[in-house]
Amino acid sequence: MKPTPLCEADINEDDVQAVASTLRDGWISSAAPVVEAFEDAFLAQIHAWGACPDLGCVATQSGTSALWMCLHLLDLPQGSEVLCPATSFVASIHPFLYQKHRLRLVDVDPLTFAPTLEAYQSAKTPETKVVLVTHLYGLAMPELLKLRQWCDAEGLILIEDAAESLGTLVEGKPVGTNGHYGFYSFNVNKTLTTASGGILVSEDHALLAKVKHQSTQAKCYSSGELFHDALGFNLRMNALHASLGISQLKRLSSFLDAKSRIADGYFQAFKGHPALNFVHHHNPPYQNAFENITPSYWLNLLYLESHDKRKALQGALHAQGVQVRPVFMPFTAFDYVHPFLVEASLQDPCSQFKNAYALWERGINLPSSPHLSEDDQARVIAYTIRSSI
Repeated sequence: MKPTPLCEADINEDDVQAVASTLRDGWISSAAPVVEAFEDAFLAQIHAWGACPDLGCVATQSGTSALWMCLHLLDLPQGSEVLCPATSFVASIHPFLYQKHRLRLVDVDPLTFAPTLEAYQSAKTPETKVVLVTHLYGLAMPELLKLRQWCDAEGLILIEDAAESLGTLVEGKPVGTNGHYGFYSFNVNKTLTTASGGILVSEDHALLAKVKHQSTQAKCYSSGELFHDALGFNLRMNALHASLGISQLKRLSSFLDAKSRIADGYFQAFKGHPALNFVHHHNPPYQNAFENITPSYWLNLLYLESHDKRKALQGALHAQGVQVRPVFMPFTAFDYVHPFLVEASLQDPCSQFKNAYALWERGINLPSSPHLSEDDQARVIAYTIRSSI
């Protein structure tokens, strides 16, 4: 039987032809007009969702590079303190490590997987310069707008990691657009893919202009000479990825609708099984927490009763060709991260970040491709229920 992937791109003939057309045109570098056309199309989409009309953006090779270029140009002193969720995908923190900043970890809420406003406020110190909020699995931090207000009042820079939550809304505003800076990922497994790519959004047009310039090796032309006026990077999105992105944007609403239907299908199937706690806005434990959130359900998440039961289910599903993935491990689990953590974040981490550890121990992501068939989802559901009894 054909394996059921965790989450793969929905590529159709229009996508293939869009890339082929760019190849035939022969202008495939990051300087091609199609790159800016993708940026314009992306801005039009987030504006339609209610984003601030003054937002600009720069497309990059990845979400990681979007964040890295932002931090490089913010030019904060090495050792600057960042308030950071205790768990996320590691790409959320790697650019801070590149810049040699120090992370003060903050435990996450067990229902939304993001720290609460109170948790951020309690963690702040006089050394804090940046607040990072990550929106995981198509969910979001419910107090996002209040977090921005608090950061403004405290003189802190708010950065939103919306890599996994394109299309998620908080109080009618798209995540990724409420911080001083936000970024998205268009990796191969994201709701919208450019095969590899990301984008940085902000109202800080001066910084965006610098990102665009320095992400293309800071090239300058004058009097017939090529020279470079700053440290440059090769991190701009190229034309092939941008052409795929433009094509994918035309079907983004259908991808989001499919993700919602898949999440509803899992919820209806699991709601009568107390051992299978499915994360969904209609599931009673999550209704209040998600009251002002419109989730996009990038990856569906099931919460088991124990670490052993999560691992047992994971093994059983893999044996049936169903690809699943455990929730991300807390950052304190990685030795290479320890030199970048403030000392307080390393003191009894299992107790200090008990919610982050519980999510990892008990959480598992289920197949969530936008083109997941009803038959394949039914098979995943049947194996999951059978294996949990």
